[in-house]
Amino acid sequence: MERAVILSDDRYFADLLIYEVDGLFTDFRIVKEKGGDLPRGDAYFIDLDRVGNRPLPDMPCFLFTRKEKTAVTGHPTKLFSLPFPLGSVRVAVLGVGRKMPRLTLGTDGRTVTLDGRTVRLSEGEFSLLSRLAEAKGGYVGREELLADVFTGASDAGILNVYIHYLRKKLEDGDEKIIFSSRGDGYRLNEKFFGGET
Repeated sequence: MERAVILSDDRYFADLLIYEVDGLFTDFRIVKEKGGDLPRGDAYFIDLDRVGNRPLPDMPCFLFTRKEKTAVTGHPTKLFSLPFPLGSVRVAVLGVGRKMPRLTLGTDGRTVTLDGRTVRLSEGEFSLLSRLAEAKGGYVGREELLADVFTGASDAGILNVYIHYLRKKLEDGDEKIIFSSRGDGYRLNEKFFGGET
C-alpha cells in the first residue's frame, strides 16, 4: 500500500483535508497530540501546531501551510501554499509512492495546477496543453496540433500564438515546460508529469 504523511498548520483547512483524503488509504491516522512515537499506518494527518518537532516516518510528506517560511527539516516534503483548491489534493496525494507530477490538468477544462499553484487557461490553451500531455513527453507535429486543437486551421501562426501564451503563463525562470523542434513539432517536458520527485 502506498504511504504518506499529510501535514498542516491550519486547523480549518486540516478538517476539510481529512474528508478529502478519506478512502485513499486503508489505515489513515490523525495525530494531534504531542509526545510519543507515531503509530504505524498507511497515512497520517499531523497537526503541526500541536505535534511540534517529532520525527516523521520515512514516507512522502505533503505540507499545506499559510506561513511563508515553514519547513520540515531533514525530510523531503511537497509544499502547497494555502489557500489551495481541495479538488487538487487527491491528485497530489494519489501520487505517493510514485514520482509526483508537477503539472496536473483540472477536470473543469480551464485550470491546471503547477507546483501547487493554480493557473487559469483559455479554452484553446487548455486544449493545446491537453493534446501535448496525451503524448507523454513525445513530440506532436504542427499539422497534427492544428488539425486536433484548432479544427484544421491552415495558418500555423495561431499555433505559435497559443504556444507563446502557454509559455508565458506556465514557465518561470529558466525551466522550460514546452520544447519545440523545427521538424518534430512540440512536446512537454516529461519531468513535469512525474519525471522528478
